Amino acid sequence: MSEPVRILLLGPSTITYADAPLKMSRRTHRALLYYLALQRQPVPRSILINLLWQNASSDTTGRSRLRETLARIRTELPAGDLLEADRDAVSLRADGFEIDARRFQTLAEESERLLVQLLPSAPLMESLRSKMTEAVQLWRSPHFMEGVDLPESEGLETWLRSTRQHMEAQYLRLLERLSENDTVLGNFPAAAGWLQKALACDPYNDALHARLIGLLEQQNRWSEALSHIQHIERSSEDGLFELTPALKDLALHVRERAALAPDNPDARWPGRPSVRVPMTGRAAELKQAQAAWQRSAPLLIFGEAGSGMHFHQHLFKA
Repeated sequence: MSEPVRILLLGPSTITYADAPLKMSRRTHRALLYYLALQRQPVPRSILINLLWQNASSDTTGRSRLRETLARIRTELPAGDLLEADRDAVSLRADGFEIDARRFQTLAEESERLLVQLLPSAPLMESLRSKMTEAVQLWRSPHFMEGVDLPESEGLETWLRSTRQHMEAQYLRLLERLSENDTVLGNFPAAAGWLQKALACDPYNDALHARLIGLLEQQNRWSEALSHIQHIERSSEDGLFELTPALKDLALHVRERAALAPDNPDARWPGRPSVRVPMTGRAAELKQAQAAWQRSAPLLIFGEAGSGMHFHQHLFKA
């Protein structure tokens, strides 16, 4: 077999081979492959029987149905040995499949092991940021197995619900951390983009709405901020979303600011203009800080108010 079968679950579920959909005659066949695709160890036959035929009249009947189903799936796959089974367990041949959800799990777990070693707002190492970016870009739509048509089975429904919740929670954590990283570095458009992806997955998360509105405000993207506020207010009126007091206060604040410069995207809150002060005489400190960052070591910066942010901006532009 020249190339693997692709099972894509991060979005609408599909099975393809050689860039073409792989036809499966029954929903049960697809469901079994979807389930096996996410298992890292061979699955006991008893678990598969309970998952798909929990109402079978006897263990013998359930085993017979599983045996027949496996035989039919083998005839529909490009090669029969892609499905490995013995008397006790069933699995997919590791080198015969490319599974986006499995790749995402590996990247997410590796990223989270590294993230716990960093302070919550510390900038990400480039290798870690790239790993996280690759993970979230595997998602073709905001929801795991979106719109999947599974056979009626309480076991399958329970598995799908719990797996979807777990996978989407991992996805959201990575998106939020990427947004936080770009915010710290002053990359506000990129930070807002990550939050918009997160809200597509979790549209009723008030903390995410507040962060996005705040980022749009920082960029003076008034029309987008006001449009987003109107969107969540309509959702609240329709009973889909509850506006918290904090969100109501933020909406009022943004409207007041936008009213001062409705046609000027470059306007700022009245006050003294900001001045970009060059960093001079701190080459040695910058070098030490860069070395500490590469080791994922914490940085403690003392100075006047605002000096920490000033130092950060020069550190990550160096």
